[in-house]
Amino acid sequence: MDIRSLLIKGTASILDALRAINSASSQLCLVINDREELIGVVTDGDIRRALLKGHQLEDNVLEITNKDFYSHNENQNTESMKTFMRSKGIVSVPVVDNDNKPVDVIGLNDLLGRTNFVNPIVIMAGGRGERLLPMTQNIPKPMIPLSGKPLLEIILENCIDKGFRKFFFTVNYLKDQIMDYFGNGQKWEVSIEYIIETSPLGTAGSLALLPKEIKNDFIVINGDVLTHLQLPQVLDFHLKNNSVGTICVVQNQTQIPYGVVNAKDNKLISITEKPILTHLINAGIYILNPEILSLLQDGVRIDMPSLLLNANQLGMNVNVFPVHEYWIDVGLPETLKIAESDWYTL
Repeated sequence: MDIRSLLIKGTASILDALRAINSASSQLCLVINDREELIGVVTDGDIRRALLKGHQLEDNVLEITNKDFYSHNENQNTESMKTFMRSKGIVSVPVVDNDNKPVDVIGLNDLLGRTNFVNPIVIMAGGRGERLLPMTQNIPKPMIPLSGKPLLEIILENCIDKGFRKFFFTVNYLKDQIMDYFGNGQKWEVSIEYIIETSPLGTAGSLALLPKEIKNDFIVINGDVLTHLQLPQVLDFHLKNNSVGTICVVQNQTQIPYGVVNAKDNKLISITEKPILTHLINAGIYILNPEILSLLQDGVRIDMPSLLLNANQLGMNVNVFPVHEYWIDVGLPETLKIAESDWYTL
């Protein structure tokens, strides 16, 4: 790894930290002083928590920098580092020289080897894709090609690259095209099974048709979402928080094109010109514990937001995971065109 891509100064912004993390596909970046000594680390999780607390990407990185961190001297034995990282649940550690200058970052997966996850992934591929008509007149939405490859295949291969091997596709509209193309997954050296909806059951209702023997937490992804999100990180967050459900969200900004007037009892308080409103929107990616399936009824239509809200109202632990990586909903002609131009370049 080129360690220079992970180094930022204390004068940098949170956005600079995010760019450093994403550029090296790492889970942290390293904050250094003018003498290039390591003074702190910023993890992917630090940034996500900061966004949930209302921080802006333009804020100074020192506001979220962890200065109480573990580092490993390059002359120490890696076995001791492996043991420490496993015991503390640390996934990445900076390596420093005797002058406390960073020389490398080592991830736990580098020490233990690649992980293949037992957790299944459910990809929702049964929708009619009415927003993409007439393209979806004779082809299911997940089979629309992006640079010559079906969207569903791109999503599948992205999940495989992250270490997942067990898949369920929910299918309905023009399902034979999907089933004939993917078969049982042998071509990709994975297992693919199909959940066949005889009628549309929404983004959650079809989960009632999952095999009853599923015991592991599982991931649900809408079949029109493309993202560079690191699914193992979301799964780790979900499990550490003992969540029954985790919903991934994306920060979305909307600018009001007018001056917004704040008044009370006919008295002018303030006028804000063209304010920007920030919201967290549903990213169409979820992690669920099988316990939540008990809230579903066979053959009853229900969407995922309703399922999670029902679970939340019953006192089940439902959490939110912010996505700062590339994410796009390709369910509209204009967003499909955007994805065509930038998916393979960003």
